[in-house]
Amino acid sequence: MRRVHLLHTNDIHSHFVNLPRLATVINERKKEVTRAGEDYLLIDLGDHLDRVHPITEASLGQANIELLEKMGYHYLTLGNNEGITMPKEKLQELYAHTSCKVILSNLLDKKSLQAPKWVQRYSIAELSGIRIGFLGVTAPFTIFYEQLGWYILDPVETVKRMVAELRPRVDLLVLMSHCGIQFDERIVVEVPQIDLVLGAHTHNYFPDGHWVNEHLIAEAGKFGQALGHVVIEWDDVKQRIVSLEATCEPVDEYEENKEIQAWIEQKELLAHQVLGEAIIQLNDELTFSWYEESPLPNLLAIAVRKWTNSDMALLNSGLILRALPQGPITREMIHQTLPHPINPAVVRLSGREVGQVLRHSLDERIIQQRIHGYGFRGTMFGSMVVDGLTVSYHGNEITSVLFQGKPLQADQLYRVGIIDMYTFGVGFPELVGVERAEYFLPEMLRDLLSQELQNPMSIIDAKRNRWIRLS
Repeated sequence: MRRVHLLHTNDIHSHFVNLPRLATVINERKKEVTRAGEDYLLIDLGDHLDRVHPITEASLGQANIELLEKMGYHYLTLGNNEGITMPKEKLQELYAHTSCKVILSNLLDKKSLQAPKWVQRYSIAELSGIRIGFLGVTAPFTIFYEQLGWYILDPVETVKRMVAELRPRVDLLVLMSHCGIQFDERIVVEVPQIDLVLGAHTHNYFPDGHWVNEHLIAEAGKFGQALGHVVIEWDDVKQRIVSLEATCEPVDEYEENKEIQAWIEQKELLAHQVLGEAIIQLNDELTFSWYEESPLPNLLAIAVRKWTNSDMALLNSGLILRALPQGPITREMIHQTLPHPINPAVVRLSGREVGQVLRHSLDERIIQQRIHGYGFRGTMFGSMVVDGLTVSYHGNEITSVLFQGKPLQADQLYRVGIIDMYTFGVGFPELVGVERAEYFLPEMLRDLLSQELQNPMSIIDAKRNRWIRLS
């Protein structure tokens, strides 16, 4: 009987605060396995980086890769936070020289239609004499990848094709998935030749694994709060797997690894230096409110409307997390104000649909709605922010909506600047699944705001009320 260990993490999202303790747990498990004379691999399933953190923002993810190498990871796959929040050339720079193997089967260069040189479509590792095949797939955010210069293949069809090629060559087949639990549950039914799925993306915590049709799915939650551990037992006589056992080990009770902690502190200091560059001098403070109209959210709406060349812009004030004070404004301040990896977008809506969104936005439940995921890194949704419109209202009733000084036309189509998360089902049902959404990448909201802060006339305009309360 032989045993092999797969140690795995997922969806760390640049929560560096947990990583010194995670490093301690990893090192202890490595020592145990090595003392027992058994083999292991350490694997990350994607979304290790998240540009919400200043270390990641300042280094554009390079610090995350260095840390993965420092902690001894062998295999990586990409999550959407690596794949679609980084410009193409920066993503290639991140992985071009890493000592970790990047396993990803469904990413192609849009021009060559070939996998990038830093990607392996699969890998076969021989551990304790057992041949283990690894495939990797990431969630198909197709439009986003294509705008960044990539082509993303359908993960289901990719897995089926790759399994047919790889299964005869290995004793055990592992899928590294950053596609979420619904995909994982589906794929083990449709492709029963897969022995094990190491999952990610939907942040599931399976302390004892998750079994579907006698197939194991293992996932360790989020933010580096636990280390996943799969033990594979192999019968030499019968030449087959005897058992698969999955556990998750929380890290909060462990002491911090001092070397990793010191390294992170050094990177934080460097990030503050890099992001400390002043880009503008403000003559007055730009304030914000989540409950009523205020200048800084208005300025963001102006920026989105102008950047997307739209007739109007509709945003939520909860995107803004802090005011900008009078005086020098640094990149770090703007990052703290808009840490979200969110991109602008454009949809075409009728005047009737715009009116429905505006009426919906006055609902107190919408304003106080708590948002999690979809790139949003704030707390509450907040009130509606507009540019290009003047909205008169009384209580929760809208009495008029003016576009260029004239009433909004119910049947006319307008080009409306919004943010990408609305099209994913967050906020307003009128915007869910809207056809012909146009996304603007790689620029994020903070890039647009940084540019608009350079325009004194926009700052003056941001102090003008778009919402007119009638007594």
